[in-house]
Amino acid sequence: MESDGDSATDREDSLTRVPAKRKRYKQKFRKEWLLNKEYSDWLRKDNRDLSKAVCNVCNTSFSAEISVIKRHKEGTKHVNNLKRCSASTSKKQQSIVSVFKSMPTNEKQLVKTSEIKLAAFVAEHKVSHNVMNHLADLLPKLFPDSQIAKDIRLKRTKVQAVINNCIGETEKRKLDQ
Repeated sequence: MESDGDSATDREDSLTRVPAKRKRYKQKFRKEWLLNKEYSDWLRKDNRDLSKAVCNVCNTSFSAEISVIKRHKEGTKHVNNLKRCSASTSKKQQSIVSVFKSMPTNEKQLVKTSEIKLAAFVAEHKVSHNVMNHLADLLPKLFPDSQIAKDIRLKRTKVQAVINNCIGETEKRKLDQ
């Protein structure tokens, strides 16, 4: 049999022992979330930290966990920013649509082709996309007799979209062949 002294020290050791900390699993950003219409318009992954997500509307970074993403989506700040953002975006889209509806079809095609060529120039020569904010305003002044130069609507964000979605996708398909 054990003596009382030994059992007391055993009990004392078990009380003072600190349990080992369990490593908490860090959820990584999942691309499937971008396929969900609830999140696809405003959610993106944080390129600096794979366990983070970023809200494009609020410009905030948070943990890439579905519960955190849902909580952010329902938050007051996000809802207000989303309302503000969608109102300004719809006005811009309506003005662009009205410009293109008033143009003859062949002129629309020439404007689109010109915008794609300008975007390709920017990408090929590694020109800053911010240059397009000024160049788009400068073209009609340089070529006052050109209706195409007046109708070009190509700023920083659109040039990025054209490079990624048009030129980039076409080049990707060429590589896959």
